[in-house]
Amino acid sequence: MKMFAPGLGAVTALAAIAVPSHAQSLAFFITDQLHSTQATIGSNDDGTDASSQYIGGISVDTFAFEVTEVSTVQIDVLSYDAFPTYFDSFLRLYEDDGQPLSAANFVASNDDATVGSDRNGSTRSLDSFLELTLQPGRYIVAVGAFNLGNTEADAGFSDGLLVAPTGTPTPIDTGAYQLDIFGDFVMGTIENGTTHDRHFTIADAVATSSKNDTLFLFASRYSESGIQFNDADVDIVGNGPDNTLILGQLAGDRIFSHDSQDQSAVSGLTLAQGRSDQGATNGGAVSSRGFVSYSNVVMRDNQGSSISSSISVRDGRLSLDRCIVESGVVDPGGTRSGIFVGFGGAFEAVNSVFATGDVNALLFAQNADTTVEFTNCTVVDGGFGAGGIQMTTGSSAIITNCVFDAAVASFATGDVTATRNLYPGLTGDNFDAAPNFVDAANGDFRLTADSPGIDAGDFDAYSDAGGEGLLDIAGNLRFNDVPGVANFSSPFAIDLGAFEAAPDALASTCPGDLTGDNAVNADDLLQVLGNFGQTCP
Repeated sequence: MKMFAPGLGAVTALAAIAVPSHAQSLAFFITDQLHSTQATIGSNDDGTDASSQYIGGISVDTFAFEVTEVSTVQIDVLSYDAFPTYFDSFLRLYEDDGQPLSAANFVASNDDATVGSDRNGSTRSLDSFLELTLQPGRYIVAVGAFNLGNTEADAGFSDGLLVAPTGTPTPIDTGAYQLDIFGDFVMGTIENGTTHDRHFTIADAVATSSKNDTLFLFASRYSESGIQFNDADVDIVGNGPDNTLILGQLAGDRIFSHDSQDQSAVSGLTLAQGRSDQGATNGGAVSSRGFVSYSNVVMRDNQGSSISSSISVRDGRLSLDRCIVESGVVDPGGTRSGIFVGFGGAFEAVNSVFATGDVNALLFAQNADTTVEFTNCTVVDGGFGAGGIQMTTGSSAIITNCVFDAAVASFATGDVTATRNLYPGLTGDNFDAAPNFVDAANGDFRLTADSPGIDAGDFDAYSDAGGEGLLDIAGNLRFNDVPGVANFSSPFAIDLGAFEAAPDALASTCPGDLTGDNAVNADDLLQVLGNFGQTCP
């Protein structure tokens, strides 16, 4: 399917977002050779040279660096006859554009160097060497054995950039090399916007940050999990969900964990393939006991062992704005939900899309003082026919201006206040009808012009929910008044769900007519005033 979503444009989603699924991800790993994590990385006094000596497997290892101005860079491998466990090396260089390493972002490669061309004292041509002038940008170096190809290089990249622990490595029985990179560059793909320090891992960047720092994650894939936000209070800013991907590789430890004092904010990235086998509440992508917010974030293909696949909130608060949560899986048995909220925790979502995944319910909540709010959200089946929102044992929910796909097995149970929602079978101040999506089969969950959800939302409820106001999940302007449809709210009409009406529903041949009623009047002026000052993407 294709989903029209924030920062993604029309990207593959639900059935085939451009993140490898669990089954596909297994093919990314090379299991027949040892991959050691022992290494040391240092630099000279001017910070422009870096050297890494890796002792371990010769499968493939990847390093990231950035060139800030046009520069000649030398990349040099020393191995043959230099170590007791030498090997015939192979170098490949790629642009780091956040995509898999392939022919599309390949820059150069070398198998055998000319003796004497190197910088690190190699005396054998079987050691690899590259010298080339690079334009400003970020790059990935892949080091492996002859004959390293794109597929193997990407396998190493998916397995994570080589990280530098402390201590002196000890040779083992597979292979050893020293990699030297010379030139004007900086290492790492994460930058602290306050100190301008560079980091190789998100965990290290968070652990060494100070309160109110902003950590920028460049367009890349990060293979990490178990990242602890211990009272960090930082902003994590990615390059967009389709460019900055954090892959937990189903390692058994959720990707992000926020403690009870943390007040961090996360935006512009994808969290995928996280798996939590910890505790009774799981949450393979995110666990929050703090007061944290996520915006423009995709959570996909995450797993839990018993309770929740994607999110767990305990005695804290987690808010989502313009997010997508989809395709989660929980092991058989237990409650099996996409999201767990309990122990007095609070979960809030606005302008977000949820696909139920291989679970029994989208959300399960329990315990007194546990609260849940969904405002202008869209909930779709995701292919498994799972249920909606289940509130138990003293918990309560408020659901307003939301759209539920008719294929979702149930709307909500328990202590629920529901108004202005669209789902077959609803009663009261709701709409007992199917939503009428533009193209649900291909992931376009905008409402058609004849949908009961057009201009039917409660603007005050939307405003009180604290979303980013003028934009829907796709980055389109809210409050587009479809002509000929009665508005529930005044002066601003708002559609139900996470998406505002399809643009072709608003077509008009009258210049200045923003509402599509073939007249330029006060209604059009209200549209301008309501969106005044907005910077459009």
